[in-house]
Amino acid sequence: MPKILIVDDNETEIRRPLVRQLGRVFGPEEILEAANGHDALSMLYAQEGEIGVIILDIMMPVMDGIAACRAIRGNPDHEGVYIAMLTGRDGGLPEGLEVGADVYLRKPCDADELIAVVKKGFLEFEKHRQHMIEQADLANRLQQSELEKRDLQQQNNYVEMPFLSDEPHNWLDVLDQSD
Repeated sequence: MPKILIVDDNETEIRRPLVRQLGRVFGPEEILEAANGHDALSMLYAQEGEIGVIILDIMMPVMDGIAACRAIRGNPDHEGVYIAMLTGRDGGLPEGLEVGADVYLRKPCDADELIAVVKKGFLEFEKHRQHMIEQADLANRLQQSELEKRDLQQQNNYVEMPFLSDEPHNWLDVLDQSD
């Protein structure tokens, strides 16, 4: 199962309660936490391909959620990560969506809504992961096909046509004249 990264600088009122709520449903070992965008990016790189959903606060010290979201979306290795932005303020919605957030949640968020968002995020992450596997398989099959084509062309270069006084028009004529 992919992991969930909760990023919020307010540990006691926001982050720890979210960790507990989501831990009950998805398992505490599947939940990671960070206090700012910079730490979140470090964790994302350290857990390469393991984090499927990020719950990301907008207003944080060191690196805010908008900058972190922009950095995540700017890296093709993380394009399948589902990002839910958390906000306790009015506004900010267009800015977050412009940098690639998938959904917005208002603080404090309803537990059922949060769980539904994470489940949807996991589905989207798995769809993206499956798509990437299919793309890699397709690329591999195309490469194999190209190698086979090259091999056949090389083999074809070694086929010699018998010398005939009357030039045949096709291979059937060649076979008929060689009898």
